[in-house]
Amino acid sequence: TKLETGFKGTLRSNANDSTAAYLDSASGVYTPDPRRANTFDYHERIGAVYGVLSQQVGRVQAQGGLRLEEAATRFTLPRVSQEYGNRYASAFPSAIISYNLTDKRQVKLSYSRRVSRPSPWQLSPIPFRNDARHEFRGNPGLRPEYTDALELGLQETRAWGSLQLNPYLRKTAHAVRYIQTVDSTGLSLSTFDNVAS
Repeated sequence: TKLETGFKGTLRSNANDSTAAYLDSASGVYTPDPRRANTFDYHERIGAVYGVLSQQVGRVQAQGGLRLEEAATRFTLPRVSQEYGNRYASAFPSAIISYNLTDKRQVKLSYSRRVSRPSPWQLSPIPFRNDARHEFRGNPGLRPEYTDALELGLQETRAWGSLQLNPYLRKTAHAVRYIQTVDSTGLSLSTFDNVAS
């Protein structure tokens, strides 16, 4: 029997200070345009603890694990004194059981849960316009995607190599999708949202 435990902490910070200015033809001076500024500070903090227990009995090997995680994000727009935040806790169980049918043939069944977090660009509420008819704005309320995966593995080893068959089933909750709408003035608005599974 083997027990493994650990802790992992992650801190991420991104800052952007992009401004736009236009040349005033009368004065010859560049005039800042606050509507085109893209200034933000993004901070992400993730703390996780995990434990994995492994056991082998004869031809059977089993492993079970659990990772507990807490994450917090903060998106600040200094120019307009706005702040958006999100805090969530998650549990990620995992399990693997394998059986050696012979010295050269193995069958394995596994389950795991994974997370995919939104990027700062997807979260940024700052409007961005390519032209007068199209606007993109991130969604600061975007949640992470969670994927549960169940996999079956069959492996046959020969002198010339090995052959594997791996059917699987995956289900994703809160899947992030790119959404486009058109308002009453004909302006195309684009963003991201958790609308699929």
